[in-house]
Amino acid sequence: AIALWTIYIVLTTLEILLLWGLADLTMFDAFNHGLTTMQSGGFSTHDASIGYYDSFLVESIIIVFMFLAGVNFTLLWFIRDGDFKRAFGDEEFRNYVVYVTVGILAVFVALVASGTSAGRALRNSMFQVVSIGTSTGYTSTDYMDASWPLVTHLILFILMVVGASAGSTSGGLKLLRVTLAFKVAMRELVRIAQPRKIEQIRMNGEVVEQNQIGLIVGML
Repeated sequence: AIALWTIYIVLTTLEILLLWGLADLTMFDAFNHGLTTMQSGGFSTHDASIGYYDSFLVESIIIVFMFLAGVNFTLLWFIRDGDFKRAFGDEEFRNYVVYVTVGILAVFVALVASGTSAGRALRNSMFQVVSIGTSTGYTSTDYMDASWPLVTHLILFILMVVGASAGSTSGGLKLLRVTLAFKVAMRELVRIAQPRKIEQIRMNGEVVEQNQIGLIVGML
């Protein structure tokens, strides 16, 4: 518990200092936004949220900390201890990186196809995908505007439902559960073709017990 609180406080303090000292936010704004990023709260001191600042630097800093808020905090502790292999070798973390990257690319392509400039499309897609995907909820633009095609709303809706990693501050179903449910579905499809085949569900190379799978599927 002390380890997790240490990570949480250090990252929150670091974000506040970066927003205040590097991005030139007032201490009041930097403090409030710092307190609602790592906890995936998303409350802003302005009605326009992060879009109020119209600053790529502000958005970039917040994107980094929103992304970290969506990572399993145990992995952040491994990174702190220098155990990078164990952290970056985690299956859920790899899925998280792919999941966010694919979401950004999908929204980016849809925005460019609808007439948005490439630079603006990339900036908006990165911020909104990470914000919604981690359940933070900050916005840098009005993504319900007519310039955002319907497919982007569907992508953001899926991101909102799935959420980020287990052991993070994000909401949603969590990638761990979704990944295991997908593996269960694939196993059942294999059983149709090979009824006698025995296949264990594994996560990070370890067998997941049947009672745990039952709880995960039941929750979903």
